Amino acid sequence: PLPDAIAIGFAKSFFVTIFAIWILKEVVGIRRWLAVAMGFVGVLVMMRPGLDGYDPNSLLALIGAASAGLVMVIIRKLSHTDKPITTLSYQAFLVAVCVAIPAWYFWQPPTALEWGLMILIGIISYGAQMLNIYAYSWGEASMLASLDYVRLLYATFFGWLIFETLPGPYTWIGALVIIAASLYTVHRERKVNANLSRSPDGRGFTNT
Repeated sequence: PLPDAIAIGFAKSFFVTIFAIWILKEVVGIRRWLAVAMGFVGVLVMMRPGLDGYDPNSLLALIGAASAGLVMVIIRKLSHTDKPITTLSYQAFLVAVCVAIPAWYFWQPPTALEWGLMILIGIISYGAQMLNIYAYSWGEASMLASLDYVRLLYATFFGWLIFETLPGPYTWIGALVIIAASLYTVHRERKVNANLSRSPDGRGFTNT
C-alpha cells in the first residue's frame, strides 16, 4: 500500500544518521537521535501504515530508504573534493544510463504537453538537487536528516493547491509533530554552534 511505502521511505533519515556515523565519523548526540525519531513518529501518525500482516514488498521500500540515505552521505563525502555541479552531472548521467533500456522498451511518443511537463520537471529537479547538494556540503548529514520530514508539509500544500485535497486530522497531528522535531533540531544546532564559537577549543568539534 502506498501509505506504507511512503512511511517506510522516510526511514531514510535513520539511515542517514547511521551512515554519517560510520562513513563521515560524525558524532550524534541523544537529542538529535530523538529529533529524528520524533519526526518519523509524525510520519507514522500521518500515514497510519497497516499492521495486519507483513508485506514482502515493504523490504523493497526499506532498501530504497537505505539507498537514499547512503546517497545523501556520499554527497556529503564528495563535497570535500568535487564541485556540486560535478556531483550532479555524474548522478544525472548514471541515472540516464540505468533507465535507458527500460525507457527504450516501454517508450511511447510524448505529447506536446507531456514534453513541456518533462522539461519543467528537469528544470525544477536541477534546482532542487543543486540546493540539496549545497545543503549537504555545508551542513552535517545527520542534522539535515531531521529536516527531511518537512517535505511532507510541502507535499500537503501542493496537494491542496493543485488537486484541491485537504489533509485529515491525522495528517495535521503528524505535521505538528514533524514541525516540532524540525524546529527543535534547528534550535539545538544554533545553540551548540553559538557555544562552540565562544569556546577556544571549538575548532574541529562535531556537533551533537
